Amino acid sequence: MRCDEWVVAPNIALSPPSGIVSAPAQVTVLAGQTTALVPIAAVAFGQAGVTASLNGSSAAAVVNVVAPPVAVTSLEPTTFTLNVGATGSFTVSINAAQLTNTAIALAVEQPSVLQIPASVSIASGQTSAVFTATGLAPGNAIITASANGTQRTSSVHVSPQAAAIASLLPNPLPLQEGATGSLTVTINVAQEADTVIALSSDAPTVAQVAASATIAAGTISAAQETDTVIALSSDAPAVAQVELSVGHCRRIDLRGAWQGAKALADSLVGKECPCKP
Repeated sequence: MRCDEWVVAPNIALSPPSGIVSAPAQVTVLAGQTTALVPIAAVAFGQAGVTASLNGSSAAAVVNVVAPPVAVTSLEPTTFTLNVGATGSFTVSINAAQLTNTAIALAVEQPSVLQIPASVSIASGQTSAVFTATGLAPGNAIITASANGTQRTSSVHVSPQAAAIASLLPNPLPLQEGATGSLTVTINVAQEADTVIALSSDAPTVAQVAASATIAAGTISAAQETDTVIALSSDAPAVAQVELSVGHCRRIDLRGAWQGAKALADSLVGKECPCKP
């Protein structure tokens, strides 16, 4: 050591909780100077004491390590799609864990389309929290999470309820042998895209039906005046059952019995769809 240097060898004393800050074992005060900077690094939240000693003299300073101001850093997912009546989960994150619970304000520009809570609380020591949103009506909505002038947004599209078969009419459908008739299939709610209804007959030699019917977007039924008419033809006097389905939902809607060669004897039997709309 040069004779023109004083060495300050601080005795670093950390008050509980330990591990709050770190500091070098010593600092050097240059000749002709009376001060030297002591670099302190924050390790964790809390309070620590740092003591510097030299030639029997000492000085102490208290260091408080606090969290930075809260800032919202993300809202995930940034885009989301759900059906009317369904719920979706969103995660809001902040820049740093805080010493106390942190409330993040939530808002939606279209409350008639999407329902969300007014705020979500991020627990102390954590950097994120989850909240749910519920679709109320078809449309688009924007969620905003904000704190201390910072914010993030998420765009949500709410689609109609999933399609489910509501009816197949008329029921009964009188049909003579060799004749052709038409039915109208109806779903529970209009969809944003065309809906394909699968059709089948358990006795195709008795009653023939197209493989599918398509309900146009924005409508709820495949009507006779469109290309989606369900055509049936009876080629022999017997019993046939027509089954139709959309997605996982299936409904048995038509059962006809032909006696002799001409007349329909039994009425058609409708059965409710086993799944909820």
